[in-house]
Amino acid sequence: MKLLRIRLSLDNYGRVVEWLIRIVGVDKTSGSTPDTSILIRKFLKLFKYTNLMIKAVIFDLWGTIAYNKNHIGSYIQKVIDVIGEANKEKFDLMRRDWYTSRTSELEFFTDLVKKVNLPEAMSEHLVNIWNSQLDNIALFRDSKYILELLKSRNIKLILVSNTTPISNDAIKILNLERFFDMIILSCNEGITKPSPMIYKKVLDKFNLKPEEVLAVGDQLNTDVKGAEFYGIKAILIDRENKLTYKNKIVELDEIEFYLVDSKTY
Repeated sequence: MKLLRIRLSLDNYGRVVEWLIRIVGVDKTSGSTPDTSILIRKFLKLFKYTNLMIKAVIFDLWGTIAYNKNHIGSYIQKVIDVIGEANKEKFDLMRRDWYTSRTSELEFFTDLVKKVNLPEAMSEHLVNIWNSQLDNIALFRDSKYILELLKSRNIKLILVSNTTPISNDAIKILNLERFFDMIILSCNEGITKPSPMIYKKVLDKFNLKPEEVLAVGDQLNTDVKGAEFYGIKAILIDRENKLTYKNKIVELDEIEFYLVDSKTY
């Protein structure tokens, strides 16, 4: 069994130790904190012989396993610079609908230039601006590790994202298809998180119960609370450690702590 990679940095050391104390059932009445190495050894022994309760993990895409080195707002502003500030609201409204409209980049920007009274030839220029996002995308440094680990344990992996069609190309560039057993993008399916239809689709495909699935994302309302409403345990990934939430991680490899049977902690 691969040794668990636990990063005991200053900001998560106390949280990791407290979690280990809970899961291995160490008595804290003595008032002293148990040696961390002992806790880890006990955890590994428990983990080795505990059946994994989680059979599938749902991941969000942007802000969870992948990111753009430039904020998406910079690309939105570049488009606005072309169409004019007076048309910003039109662009914003159309972009919201774009998440579920099943419309290509060229179709979207052709429609946009018509609505803002620009020459149709400008649509290709706007497509190029928008697609330049693909030059600056990357996986977070812990993404490949956790995806490979979960895959090696025969856990089903599902990618669910509220997004525009650019994510279809991003997934190919980042070579993410090899990890995921199912990919649901709102721009292809016509529905967005937190719609219960998404979670029903996942459970039905793999014949799973809600308690056998874990959801991970960086957006509290769409990624976390939507899954929890459906009975799926969800984890907030807060890489900057700014938010407070009951089930929160700051790095993806902490997902390992949530794979064991919940009856043990």
